[in-house]
Amino acid sequence: MTPKPPRITRLVLVALVAGTLGLTGCGPKSSSGTAAGPQTSSSVTAAASPTDSTSSSAVPSNCPTENTRAFAKTRLVADLGLTAGTFHRYIYKPFKAGAFTKGTKGRVLALVKAAATAAADAKLLSNAMKNIQANPTLCNVLYQPMADLATHLAALKSDVTAGNLGSIDSAGSLVSGLLAKATSNGLSVTETTNTAGTSQG
Repeated sequence: MTPKPPRITRLVLVALVAGTLGLTGCGPKSSSGTAAGPQTSSSVTAAASPTDSTSSSAVPSNCPTENTRAFAKTRLVADLGLTAGTFHRYIYKPFKAGAFTKGTKGRVLALVKAAATAAADAKLLSNAMKNIQANPTLCNVLYQPMADLATHLAALKSDVTAGNLGSIDSAGSLVSGLLAKATSNGLSVTETTNTAGTSQG
């Protein structure tokens, strides 16, 4: 039995269907040369460090000197877990399995889910940024990789809708890099597609 899409996907599914139906006639494009067909590579969690040229080690000038929000780390962990979990389930894994390839059964629905997930994940990261900026340690080490990923996911929605899928691999690397940095700074992030417990701002 196919699992029912979680609320994070259903919220924007209808709105995106109309703009995505035209995808049935256009094959996926890849600016990076990455094929959209079935792949044999391992999970994105084993990917190398992010290679996105926009990444940097810059630190925002407005990082606090003390905590300014209760449970900032807890909220951040919840948002990161949901972002990574939904990205892998509805974008990265279907992409690697060839679900977005022209002629594949269920391709249009898979692309709609992927576009909706990219938009929802970008919103989650927007919420998570508020938690990062409320904690001195988190702000100094996670702000820039989080900002890079949020920007990338915001653009990914349009890319997926247009059938331009080359940026999915680089998004996967950014997700892996952010999770690795979070882990190295004492945050235990568990990937999930369950929206319960995520922050609302």
